[in-house]
This record gives sequence, C-alpha cells and structure tokens, in this order.
Amino acid sequence: DTFHEYAGPNRIVLDIGANVGAYSMLSAALGSTVYAVEMQPACCDMFRCHAHLNNRSAEQVHLLEGFVSRTPSQAPIYVHPHTCNVMASASATGGRWPSGLLMKSHRLMNWSATVKVPPVDLQNSLSQVDSIALTKIDTEGSEIDCLMALNWTKLQAVIIEFQAGAWKYNNISRPYGTG
Repeated sequence: DTFHEYAGPNRIVLDIGANVGAYSMLSAALGSTVYAVEMQPACCDMFRCHAHLNNRSAEQVHLLEGFVSRTPSQAPIYVHPHTCNVMASASATGGRWPSGLLMKSHRLMNWSATVKVPPVDLQNSLSQVDSIALTKIDTEGSEIDCLMALNWTKLQAVIIEFQAGAWKYNNISRPYGTG
C-alpha cells in the first residue's frame, strides 16, 4: 500500500537493501525513477536480470552496488560473490539468523572466496535528486548507518523493515543499544 501511495510518475524511490529488486520493480512499474542499493553481487546480477525482464531502462532503474555507510571513506567489506538473500549487512555479512548462528548453507561455504564490496556515497550518488518520495530500508542490521547517511531534507516518507528482537543478536545492538 505504501508503494502505491508514494511511488508514481515523476517521483523518486530509494530502495536500500534492494535484494533482487521486487520493490524496485514495483516502484518502476508505477512510474517512479528508482535508485536501488544492494551489496550482494549475486543479488545485483538477479536485480539486473529482473530489470531487463521487466523492460526497465538504466535511466529509470539505477543500481548502486555496495553498502550504505555514514562515511563514504569506510573500508570495503567482504561478501561471498555467489550468495543472495543471506541476511547480509555491512555489520553482519555471514548469513546470520536472528539467533546469531550461521545458516547451515553458510557454515559449509568457502568463505575464503570473498569479494570486496565498497561503500556507496548516497550524498554524491543522489546529488542531482531534489526530493525522494519514498525510501525503503531493509539492511539486516545496518539500519542506523543508513538512517544517518540520508539527507533528511530530501525525504518525504521512510519505511524500514526490521525484526523485533533480532537487533539484540545483530550487530546493530552492540554499538548503539544495550544488547
């Protein structure tokens, strides 16, 4: 419902933690220009495939590959290049369930085969954007970094997906909370 209310022609949607692009494609189908941020290389590949299959041009759907950081100079992080949808974030990249345990598929994975993922400088990437109708954040533990990186004067609406209770086990609670 929120996407139907805020997405539309001549509107900008920012999709942080885009995964394979479901909300980005919905927003684009409603007529929005989309800026999507995703840090998992395999998800980025599927995102581009979904954009192609849905006839979305590079002018309408912009994929920013990396993670949102408060400081654009933050060091890159390492992720496995062949995983997608693993509850990855800049602070917890190992495919962790809210219990903090690695999922079985990730315990067996060769983590020495990782790739560097750079931070995305949102201020620079969105410098030509005057207003963002909707910002969606789904970052599995990096929500606070995302919120702090946003230019709040440009935002009209923000929705955040989080799992109550999971923050206790995710890295978000360690520097910012009491977990």
